[in-house]
Amino acid sequence: MTAQLDSGPAVPERSWTGTLEDPRCRDPRSTVRPVAVIARGDRHFTVPEALVIVLPVGSCLDTVAAEAAAALDGVGGRVTVRGWLGDEHGNAQALPPYWHNLDPVAAQESVVELAALGARSHEAGRHDRVVVLCQRFVPTSAAARVVVDSTARQVRVDSCWGLDEMFDTVFATDTLILSLPALDIVRHTVVQKPNAVRAADGGTAMVSVAPDRRGRAAVYPDLGRRLGTACRHLSLDAGSDGRFTIGIVGDRHYLLTCELDEL
Repeated sequence: MTAQLDSGPAVPERSWTGTLEDPRCRDPRSTVRPVAVIARGDRHFTVPEALVIVLPVGSCLDTVAAEAAAALDGVGGRVTVRGWLGDEHGNAQALPPYWHNLDPVAAQESVVELAALGARSHEAGRHDRVVVLCQRFVPTSAAARVVVDSTARQVRVDSCWGLDEMFDTVFATDTLILSLPALDIVRHTVVQKPNAVRAADGGTAMVSVAPDRRGRAAVYPDLGRRLGTACRHLSLDAGSDGRFTIGIVGDRHYLLTCELDEL
């Protein structure tokens, strides 16, 4: 078994920027545990290129704006921005919202917004940093959210057409339930999926799915099992259950983000 992510207490560097190849990104004490999982995730998935920006809670927003502008200067293409509050152990609290398909200027503004949100919503004495992931935007044809639940002895794979924003709407998604430890198929439910979120000018938009695709599985069981197996390995490596968001483009499967149960 792969060694678990080291999340013992440490004093993180207070402000820095690096790519996922930076060794600090693999240390949850310097970033947060989700970023460490993503940085190590290339053993199981394709991982989009990304910049990680780590800021002290309560940073001056003018300073944040300048650091974000410097970090994103020269970045080409579109960007997805996600953020977390982190504690000394690397445990993370997601900072909603997240944004897809931003240009670099809008991405800089989003970094500042997350820094401000982190300053307003952090728990004093617990959270000491805001961590922002500026990731190359992947215009996925389908997405899966894989939930590893060792207590229930199952892995759940929800899937939809388009981008993962669909998981945050009221619309139903397909569901595949796999048993642990063998990941045998317990149930596969395919629903009508008349809508999807796609890239649009300046961000994303809800669009209609072609009628002949609405009742088709977004992720077939064989692929769902492969995704479930890989995410279970990530969960074991991290030392806790988790929820992993996977983007699908043809035969490429991208690890986009994750949430982990607190240690």
